[in-house]
Amino acid sequence: MNITIKLEQKKFATQAGIFSKVLDGKLTDIIFQFTEYPLMSKTDILQLVVQEDDAGRTPIDIAAFLDFKNILLYLITKLGTPRDFIESEMNVDGQGRHLYHTMMYRGNFEALVIALNYERVCVKKVIFDELVRDKQVYKFKNLDIKQGALVSTVYHDADTVRRHADFNMKAAGLFEKYAETII
Repeated sequence: MNITIKLEQKKFATQAGIFSKVLDGKLTDIIFQFTEYPLMSKTDILQLVVQEDDAGRTPIDIAAFLDFKNILLYLITKLGTPRDFIESEMNVDGQGRHLYHTMMYRGNFEALVIALNYERVCVKKVIFDELVRDKQVYKFKNLDIKQGALVSTVYHDADTVRRHADFNMKAAGLFEKYAETII
């Protein structure tokens, strides 16, 4: 089976948004557009990043196709918070392919590593935020726990020991969630 992924550059010359800047590899111009216009809100930036062409590809897909690693990283960081990035659906173009298909087809392994590492960092951030929230819910401070155990310098009542055991179970669940997500 012979499958090709084509990119007709002439179609992007007339596209609105940042397609032509991505196609030309002009990261500085993209950054200038996002930062210098005072009326450019986060919603406006997001709209430019997720805008699709006629084939259903976004500027991120074009950057991945052309192996523009810096542009790819900059644009995926503009998709929102790490939680937004993790929970968002991956864009699928008109041919049923997404960002990772394109990078693998073209052999853009450095861009693939950048995208996967950014995704891994976002997963770590989301799980870390959940861990901090759980620590607050169970009413623990950094000084209460050392290397996963309650510090022995203070007498702990039965309620504190129970809360610590519950917190450890929750933390173990978060670690399992992280491992499953990464694998």
